[in-house]
Amino acid sequence: MNPSPFILFIPAYGKGGTGELVRCVTLATAVTRRWPQARIEFLLPGGPGTLQQAPFTSHCHDDDGTSKEQFNNREIERLRPALVVFDGGIRPSSLALCRRLAIRTAYISHHAKARRKAFRIGGLQQLDAHWHQRDADDGALPPLLRLLDGFSTTERLSFDICLATAPSSSEDLPAEVLALIAAPYVLLSPGGGGYRLNGQWVGDLFVEVAERLHAATGIACLTLLGPMHEGSARTRHTLALKQVSPGRLVALMRQAQLVVANGAGSMGEAAAAGCPVVAAPLGAVDQPARIAAYAAAGRVQPAEPTLESLTEQALALLDPVRNAQQRQQLAEAKIVDGIPLMCEAIARLLA
Repeated sequence: MNPSPFILFIPAYGKGGTGELVRCVTLATAVTRRWPQARIEFLLPGGPGTLQQAPFTSHCHDDDGTSKEQFNNREIERLRPALVVFDGGIRPSSLALCRRLAIRTAYISHHAKARRKAFRIGGLQQLDAHWHQRDADDGALPPLLRLLDGFSTTERLSFDICLATAPSSSEDLPAEVLALIAAPYVLLSPGGGGYRLNGQWVGDLFVEVAERLHAATGIACLTLLGPMHEGSARTRHTLALKQVSPGRLVALMRQAQLVVANGAGSMGEAAAAGCPVVAAPLGAVDQPARIAAYAAAGRVQPAEPTLESLTEQALALLDPVRNAQQRQQLAEAKIVDGIPLMCEAIARLLA
């Protein structure tokens, strides 16, 4: 394949969420590691409450009178990449355009509704690859989708999580954080931080949980507020950062005694990193079902999104016996990382 492929990523997200963007950034970073000369660009959504930051060349929909679908199609035709990777949303018109321009296409989905989009008429006939991130299950297609798949030439694969590669050094962390993580600590990660519960930013809620955990046990706590956090985050005896890179997040999870997370990417990443995790739904409608699936598989301790419940469950999972049991369960779980699988799939698509 071309050693410098041009890949365009189009994550569909908004309303406080960032999971699709983070997943695409993680994959794009892995692509540049494998193909250092690759050209990577992003098409990002616009509007209030939407994160418009990516560590790659990005083009943002500025609501210039066009729909996001029209914007995507205009930019695809202008840029002419070798491959377009859609995440979370896909339109038949975009697939038809890519097919006409001989552009390969891939679609990443994470929940049942998003997965069904790949089985629409346009997807069945024109989508080259479909990569599904499952929720603590085997990813098997339900009967109707299995029937429809028989009429499709789309290459499909499924996996559990997308893990970023941890950095080799800690130079990106402030000195006070380096001092904190030198001892046992709890990591609190509410995800993108763009949601509010009963008027309170989820990052502020997690800071309150951190302060209570420290008061009850003396353990150090670090809260990652999220790039979309706009609250006050009044720390007294714990530390808080706005955000870290996806790779640094994985490294912090691997070292932590416990992770307190949302029911999206942070929860799955912590489980894959082998760290006991307490998870609560923090806004997105798909999080309760995902937490339930992970809990049924023995990978997380569920909690309600309240100060009392999160603190109670975190204290319980800090118990040395329960903590060790949970670590053993996670070590025995066969959690599949999708990043190397998708990189191999890209190589096949562009061969």
